[in-house]
Amino acid sequence: MYSKNVITNSQFIRLRLVPASVAQRIFARIIDCIIVSFASSTLMGVTAILSSITNDYVTYSVIFLNLLPFLYPLIAEVFWNGQTLGKSFMKIRVIMADGNALTTSAAIVRFLLFFVDAYFFLIGLIFMFTNKSHQRIGDMAGGCIVISEEDFAKYNMVVKEMSFTEGDYTPTFEFAKDMTWGQISFINNTLHKFDSNYISNINILAHTIKKKYNVENTTMWPNAFLKTIIRDYNYYNREIGI
Repeated sequence: MYSKNVITNSQFIRLRLVPASVAQRIFARIIDCIIVSFASSTLMGVTAILSSITNDYVTYSVIFLNLLPFLYPLIAEVFWNGQTLGKSFMKIRVIMADGNALTTSAAIVRFLLFFVDAYFFLIGLIFMFTNKSHQRIGDMAGGCIVISEEDFAKYNMVVKEMSFTEGDYTPTFEFAKDMTWGQISFINNTLHKFDSNYISNINILAHTIKKKYNVENTTMWPNAFLKTIIRDYNYYNREIGI
């Protein structure tokens, strides 16, 4: 039996993602509250000035400005792919329980039920402490889970590369199955760090890996060699099931 923090996506890739801790979520919320308080204080001065002007456009503007801090968590999560500034600082993110990006409808459900979670005897906190996925009521109702940013990056990389490892894919380098996620992440980051030393870094990393694992007689360019290792790793380490 798989625990609640196991994601099986539409490609039947099964990943065990570690939910964000309760402490991470609390600190993220505190940071967001500080941001909202600061924004509200700033907007109070603006609305005070606008309130002295009497016309319908200004009235609607005042209402809109006062709603912004209140709606900030919802707006941020919808347009920032499941994150607020607090969540970004704590390196966590909201995703759907099936591994897909947070939907607008799920974000609205989470937002509305936060007031139940937070104000009814902190029932959301009790739920987070008593289930393995650390979900509050809003998460459960919206079909969401909050995970670490590292796991989100891992999931995205696996899904992206899985298109190369489906069907009749045959892995090239057997040593890839024994590599760690940290090594694969380092390879991936090197491949996507486009700076003045990019070519040199790619060549050095490819040479180092070839030497470490006694790779001989490969005609692959360093870039292709490193990408193949990532795909082979994903092929060997994926969990497929229904």
